[in-house]
Amino acid sequence: MAIKQIFALCYRTHFSMRTQAIAVLCWLSVSIQTQVFSQTSSIPAAFEPQEYEDNNNLIKQTKHHSLGFGVGIITGDASAGREVFMLSTRYAYRVSNNSEIEFSLHYQSTALALSNAFDFAFASAAWNGDITAYTYPFSAWRNLRVGAGISIRRQVATYSVTRTFVSPTGIMQNARFIEYQQPLAAGASCKLDYILFANTQIEAAIRTQGYIYGAPISGENNQAPRGTPGGGVSIELFIRTYF
Repeated sequence: MAIKQIFALCYRTHFSMRTQAIAVLCWLSVSIQTQVFSQTSSIPAAFEPQEYEDNNNLIKQTKHHSLGFGVGIITGDASAGREVFMLSTRYAYRVSNNSEIEFSLHYQSTALALSNAFDFAFASAAWNGDITAYTYPFSAWRNLRVGAGISIRRQVATYSVTRTFVSPTGIMQNARFIEYQQPLAAGASCKLDYILFANTQIEAAIRTQGYIYGAPISGENNQAPRGTPGGGVSIELFIRTYF
């Protein structure tokens, strides 16, 4: 109906056939574009591009590399069940906004004195290297990050052993011997981070970690009975910077 009205208007104003054709084509073009726009605007909002918003107001991180340092407390068979200080350093690569890979190195040492306080009963230094994959399991709680991976531990320890023997004269005597061990063990780790503060440059978090190691690949681990897995648990505060 609208096309007939356009032709009638063109006829009354004595437009040429060429002008009339151009006018009709222009009208059709405007009509088609209007219909396409109305259909596009009716697309559900779920299919429209949306900007990511963090529910906990944490800064969306765009840098992929980070380097961090931490200090904490660890207990386990490597420290003979005592709580000792642990130092750590780590490098992480952000794979996506919800996942990252971390390479970390931890160090701990301990020494237990004998009752006379002039000698030691046990001294140990241990290093463990971890490769861990992290993710954010709850989209509504971005402060929580969990990870799991593999761990390799190297321990160098010296400990005293008291043995009883019978002398040639038939008298029972006690003698103390110093023994060494350098076990190398492989195992697994699980980690839980709670992010205290974060921006585009720095992050501070509290981390709890759990380790379990199998029988030593080489050497002996006298702090864990044969057939019993070794391991430990720790908690630390660490800070890392993005670059």
